[in-house]
Amino acid sequence: MKFTVGQEVWIAWMRHRGARYETVKKVGRKWVEVGPNHARFDMATGEAEADSSQIYMSKEDHDERIRRFKVFTAFRESVGYRWAFRDTVVSSERLIEIAAELGIKIDVPKGEA
Repeated sequence: MKFTVGQEVWIAWMRHRGARYETVKKVGRKWVEVGPNHARFDMATGEAEADSSQIYMSKEDHDERIRRFKVFTAFRESVGYRWAFRDTVVSSERLIEIAAELGIKIDVPKGEA
C-alpha cells in the first residue's frame, strides 16, 4: 500500500470503536500514522501496531475483504461439512484449479488426474 500525508484512509478500529475515514498524519519507511492519536499501521500488512485494527485504502476495499471472508467461510464450511463426492459436480481438473487458486497444495500422483 502506498500512502501520502493528508490522504483519507478507512480504518476498521477494534475494541468497539467502529470504522471510519481518518487522515494520514505521517508516512515513514515501515509505519503510517493516522488519526488524532497518531495510531501506527504497518504499511506492508495494514495491521495496527497496538491492537488488531486494520487500515484500508477505502471503505470499498474493507467491504470487499469482509465479503470475500464471508464467501470463503461459507465455501469452506460447505466443502468441509456438507459436500459429498459426486462424479457430475466438477471435474478433477477444476478441483485442482480451485485448490491452486486458494493456495491449497494437492499431491496428485501422475496419471491419476
